[in-house]
Amino acid sequence: MADTALSAVYRQNEVELVKQAFDSSDLDSIFAYLDREAQRQPSPHFENAIAAVAAHIESGTPDIAGVLGRVLITPGRCHDAAAAYRWFYIGLSEQGYLTDYSNAYEAGGTSYLGPAGDFRNEDEVAICIAELGLRALPELDAKAQSWLESRV
Repeated sequence: MADTALSAVYRQNEVELVKQAFDSSDLDSIFAYLDREAQRQPSPHFENAIAAVAAHIESGTPDIAGVLGRVLITPGRCHDAAAAYRWFYIGLSEQGYLTDYSNAYEAGGTSYLGPAGDFRNEDEVAICIAELGLRALPELDAKAQSWLESRV
C-alpha cells in the first residue's frame, strides 16, 4: 500500500515537472521544447514531449505525424526507425502521398524506388528504409494503414 501511494506521488511530481518544461496542450510549446532539447539528449522530459506529440496525433491531428517521424529518426536516445517510418506513413498519407508499395528496385532487394508521389521516396523515409530493410516494410505498412483505417 505504501508503495502505491509513493508511486502516485512520484507520478504527480513527474507531471508537474513536465508542465514546467512545456505545455502539453500546445503543439508550438511541445515542438519548441523538442527543438531546444534535441541537441541535449538525454534530457529528463524529452520522451514526455514525444509522447505528448503522439497523443495530439492520436487525438485528431495526424497531419503532423511526419514531424514526429523527423524527431524519431534523428540520432540520439529517442531514435526509433520503425516508429519514425510509421509516423511518416501516417503523416505523409494525410498530405496526399501514395502509400501503395510499388518498388521498381525490388529485384535488387536493398533500396526502394516507387512512383512519383510515393512517400517512401522522401529522403527521411529512405533513411528509415535503409536502417530497417525492405523486409520490415510490409508489417509496418499494415500497422500504419490499420491505424489510419481505425480513425475513419
